[in-house]
Amino acid sequence: MSAPLPARPGAATPAGSAPAATTQTGSGVPSTAQAESVVPAAPHCTPPAWRYPALARHMHEEGNAMVDVVLGSEGQVTQVSLKSSTGYDDLDDTALAAARNVQCRPQGHALAGTHVLLPVTFRLH
Repeated sequence: MSAPLPARPGAATPAGSAPAATTQTGSGVPSTAQAESVVPAAPHCTPPAWRYPALARHMHEEGNAMVDVVLGSEGQVTQVSLKSSTGYDDLDDTALAAARNVQCRPQGHALAGTHVLLPVTFRLH
């Protein structure tokens, strides 16, 4: 019921947008060099589990929510916030509740403070 979980590390700088760093050359003249940044692999997260709210189903409410999830050191969710709304409070509340139960595993880097953008899609068949 939801798409794969894209992630964005909280402290990493996207490749190609690293700030310029000033270094000293052998002659003592400063030169500008592009600082290298390494973007770690996104963590693997369980998909959100939720039940379609009964009233929302009855009212034929559908939509896409985007939830920003902040992870703790063990991959647990420490904070959730709604980045984009479905347009319906009951669906948004369900998306936030589902995001609180997601668990993530690191893919070669620490998870503390990592942000994961979690899409939650509500579609009636």
